[in-house]
Amino acid sequence: MENTQDKRASLLWDQGHALGECVLWDEQQGLWWWTDIAGARLWRAAPGAPPQSRALPQGVGSFALTGEPDQLVLAMEGGLAHCHWASGRLDMIDAGLQLRAGTRLNDGRCDRAGNFVFGSMDLACTHALGQWWRYQPDGRLLALALPAVVISNSSCFSPDGGTFYFCDSPARRIMACDYEPHSGRIGNLRVFADTSGQEGVPDGSCIDAQGCLWNARWGAGKVQRLRPDGQLDAEIAVPVSQPSCVAIGGAGWDQLCISSAHWGLSAQQRSQQPQAGGMFGVSLGQPLGLPESRFGVSGGADHA
Repeated sequence: MENTQDKRASLLWDQGHALGECVLWDEQQGLWWWTDIAGARLWRAAPGAPPQSRALPQGVGSFALTGEPDQLVLAMEGGLAHCHWASGRLDMIDAGLQLRAGTRLNDGRCDRAGNFVFGSMDLACTHALGQWWRYQPDGRLLALALPAVVISNSSCFSPDGGTFYFCDSPARRIMACDYEPHSGRIGNLRVFADTSGQEGVPDGSCIDAQGCLWNARWGAGKVQRLRPDGQLDAEIAVPVSQPSCVAIGGAGWDQLCISSAHWGLSAQQRSQQPQAGGMFGVSLGQPLGLPESRFGVSGGADHA
């Protein structure tokens, strides 16, 4: 991609989210979607337009688009739900999900076969109590054979759907494994990128059209692009310390959108970062985005 040495993300929407997360591009409606977990709100906005939001009874760690406009599958703090944006109706999903005490649902993303893969996290952020599941369009819930984590993050899939990337943020390593989209079988667990010697921790990620992984570096004020071999390819500066998730979209598939948070910042830090919790964007100069996989919709990752 073109040189990003001098690229710096700029503010798109100054919403001041305590814990902005899970930004996705909806190419069918031309909308960015995201969530403020701590604020228990779901947000969306067309590029250049004021954002809209809906209050929810509990925070949403992640969510998936579906084949129906304005209908989402939510990984809420305590369980799964179908959300109908226009009416605001929530239908809780009884899939037999059993959360461990002291945990909540967190990061997640649809695989290329239309299953929603999501994880949980320890509320105290100290113990490996988090797990990974797959919710399938047939209503079944599958526990994935992945190691327990403190904070599930960085979930995304290679363009062909055969590799799943994820991380346990405090471990500072982004992992990869072979993934069978139809059965959920896991194999060849390996370290994709060891970032333990770097500032910050890995948070939310997405995969681009060239198979590179974009990762928000929580605590480091930047986004990194990692090549398929795990090596650093480029960095983009963000003017706040806690970028949390990334997505590539826009009409030309060339816009990087970044969520952020002011969660845990002191009063002094917030005064030094007045835009913390805002949504940021930067032009990548070339079409690198892939359509977001949708729950219940099986298909490839080519441009729509």
